[in-house]
Amino acid sequence: MNMRKIKRHSIDQSQFYKLRSFKKLAKILNTSPEALSNLLSKGDDNYYESSVSMGKGKRNIQVPLPQLRRLHNRIQVLLSRIIKPEYLYSSVKKLSNVDNCANHKDNNFLCKADLAAYYQSTSSTRVFKAFVNIFKMEADIAKVITRLCTFKEYVPTGSPISHDVAFYANLNVFNQVDTFCKKRGVSFSLYVDDLTFSSKTVINRKFMDRIIQIFKKNTDYEIHKIRHYGKDKAKPVTGAVLIDNKLVVPLKQKKLIHNKIDYKNYLLNLKPQDETKLMKTYQSLIGLVSSASQISPKYSILTKQLVQERRTNNIPAMNQNNS
Repeated sequence: MNMRKIKRHSIDQSQFYKLRSFKKLAKILNTSPEALSNLLSKGDDNYYESSVSMGKGKRNIQVPLPQLRRLHNRIQVLLSRIIKPEYLYSSVKKLSNVDNCANHKDNNFLCKADLAAYYQSTSSTRVFKAFVNIFKMEADIAKVITRLCTFKEYVPTGSPISHDVAFYANLNVFNQVDTFCKKRGVSFSLYVDDLTFSSKTVINRKFMDRIIQIFKKNTDYEIHKIRHYGKDKAKPVTGAVLIDNKLVVPLKQKKLIHNKIDYKNYLLNLKPQDETKLMKTYQSLIGLVSSASQISPKYSILTKQLVQERRTNNIPAMNQNNS
């Protein structure tokens, strides 16, 4: 099949730009005005909430039900076509968490910070203002799409639109941070809610105080987990580590890979074998090794070996039809 390549474009070329009609919005979202009105009338009942484990605690996520999910998928497709600023590394085609880390490898000093409760702190008011001020939508239409994209007055955490909607709601602030950093010779990158700054010279507390002031002046976000790394320190950045200006697989990930390999070998030697556990173990192990191969090429060889080993032992992949 000859697939037409989708080109990226600027915001003013987006189908959302200067949108003025409810009918046109429905058409853009591949639905009818009646179906759109029905979704709006249901409000927050278009979602279900669940709890997922996150490290030592749990986090509530809000997941759109199928009908709204289809619209969110469409909104995400349209937002993903817009060219993003160079400092953004998340939700950008052909860029990854590893690229985010590599962006800072030539600098000696680094500082990281997080935006606390990023999605929950991105209010529907901020989302509405983004659609009005950045996308130049008619206010009434901006209210409609804001209602479709938010849950209980904030951005939901379990939707395909969460990242891009929160990003555009804060675009002006992130741009201010980027401009501030460029004037001072500091590299800035953003990966979801992770802020990373690096420089040839020391990034001091005064610099970070100014960053905090930018957010305090323009948002309700709390910047926390501020960590400074000196010239000779290992610098963990979004799932990779910088040591002596080189990307390294994190020690925790290395240990996890070796433990999985040991467990995989144990399962292979069991008589009779537990195929379900072997399938899950191989799937998890190959995923871990494949992720590590983005950082260190030697893991690419191990990935191929594991795939071949799985075939040799007639162990199906998890997504393979076993009928």
